[in-house]
Amino acid sequence: MPANKEFERGVLPRMLEDIGFKNVKVEDLLHNIKPILRLFFTIAYLPFLLIWLFSLKKRFINTISGIKAYRGRKF
Repeated sequence: MPANKEFERGVLPRMLEDIGFKNVKVEDLLHNIKPILRLFFTIAYLPFLLIWLFSLKKRFINTISGIKAYRGRKF
């Protein structure tokens, strides 16, 4: 994603403060997201295999990217 280069740690709160927001607080919500990512991986894995087998990757990009993102997670 092109914007990822610009969003280093601390950039988003600074941008929000620059436009007038006050008391900007950053929280790590990863512990809330992990269970739903695992559920998506579990549900989407079989369709992923079929999509991969029949070379339908271009038509089901969300499934492919979701599975690949879960496999490549570093948390």
